[in-house]
Amino acid sequence: MSELRIVTYSMSALPKEFDNIWNGLLSNLSGDVGSSDISISYAWVESLIETSKIADDSEAIVISDNYSVRAIVPIYHQTHGRFMQSRSISLTTELYSGRPNLLISPPEEDVFDPLLHYLQTEKSDWDIFFISIVDGARTFPLIEAIRKSKHFNIARYSESTSPYLRLDGNWAKLAAALPKKLRWTIKKSEKNLESIGSIEYVHYCKSSEVATFLAAMMTIEGNSWKDDADSSLTKRSQQFQFYESFLHKAANIGWFSGHILYVDRRPIAHVCGTILNNTFLDMKESYDNSFRKYSPSHVLKKYVLSTLCELEVTYFDFMGDCEEYKMRWTSLTYVKASYVIFNKTIKGRLLFWKFRILEFLRYHQPENQR
Repeated sequence: MSELRIVTYSMSALPKEFDNIWNGLLSNLSGDVGSSDISISYAWVESLIETSKIADDSEAIVISDNYSVRAIVPIYHQTHGRFMQSRSISLTTELYSGRPNLLISPPEEDVFDPLLHYLQTEKSDWDIFFISIVDGARTFPLIEAIRKSKHFNIARYSESTSPYLRLDGNWAKLAAALPKKLRWTIKKSEKNLESIGSIEYVHYCKSSEVATFLAAMMTIEGNSWKDDADSSLTKRSQQFQFYESFLHKAANIGWFSGHILYVDRRPIAHVCGTILNNTFLDMKESYDNSFRKYSPSHVLKKYVLSTLCELEVTYFDFMGDCEEYKMRWTSLTYVKASYVIFNKTIKGRLLFWKFRILEFLRYHQPENQR
């Protein structure tokens, strides 16, 4: 094994050719729910930095051997607290991501010890480090390596479960395996929609189509229940700016996959996603609330999944929580776990013991007060 070299670049000073190296590293990884997804891509990270205003605090730790780049770890710095300020670093994807992971080419274990040594010696300007990773991912053993390290403490502070669907390239087989009630709902809803107007399904995937898709998506978002709940893109300008920035970049690379259901040319439901390594990432979906009784999202999902099967996509990642409407389609899930790593600085040790005490108190308080 050749010796590894580790260099930290400011994201603004990252050599231009690194976007191709970065995405090439991602594209060479296998596509499954335990692998890195598109949210660790250069395009995603760059859009997060642009729209979150963290450019001055963003860096990339680049690990190389004599032949190639082995790993890229994008991070950003923050300070916390008023009286006792602590310094944190976080994976950039902590801001927003699908299946978070570390971008490391196999064999991943070769990189773990050099990376930890670097964080303990040369890159030691931090007290706490926030990182999220999917349980069972190929880079998950890094968590165990940190636990065994004498230089850090680590704690798992939260987790969330998200659903996914395995497609296997056959829509007819997939449809036949769906719950009988869901099949009936889709068939009846589509028939009812056809009774009030002309149905049209459009799959957008070209760079020239992004603006058209975004306009239709924003029309739907503005008429959705999410608008009243202040969770639609029309009420969250920074989130929309991220989508606008990222989707243009994704389309230029060939990753963009947007889907709209129209009735009499009126957009009534959308699914906004990307395809990479045979996996579809469902970044955002919604429907026009005035069509709610027609279950437009389920009708659109039928067309989306049929299209993805034709494109030989293997996995459909719903992202987010296991909401009831998602679980009608699948029983498969993965767990995203979030960890905080404590450095052995004075503040890092103090924060670790503060965390332990708060966890102890929470665990021992009466259940009705938790």
